[in-house]
Amino acid sequence: MSQSRKILKLISFAQFVFAIVALVLGAVSLAGAGSAMGQQVTTLGNAIDAALWATTMGTLLVLDGALSLVASVLGIRGANRPSKLGSHRLLSALGVIAALAAMVLSGVGGILVVALILFLLDAAAVVFDARVRKESER
Repeated sequence: MSQSRKILKLISFAQFVFAIVALVLGAVSLAGAGSAMGQQVTTLGNAIDAALWATTMGTLLVLDGALSLVASVLGIRGANRPSKLGSHRLLSALGVIAALAAMVLSGVGGILVVALILFLLDAAAVVFDARVRKESER
């Protein structure tokens, strides 16, 4: 197994763990959105309804977690057999976009940390997916 395939496998395992964290955090955010009714949150310099913010953040985290979870499974399988990578690169790239949106909208706190870690892992997965595919074509 080449160095790129080993790194892709490690990234995919980390992606799997943080995808589950994002799914749980997103579900908690969605579940608690109703209790935030009538309160205000300031994000990007604008005051918005806290329930809307919690719903948006929960949705973004669940989306990013789901994309990263599926991508991580494909990455783990694809690290052993590159022909099994399938749509790993696309799902990781979509995860990058969802994590970026969550980072921009979150401000500070636990959501920002999880979104940042998933952003970095998804971006690294895209890079190493390309390397593994290139190696397998030789």
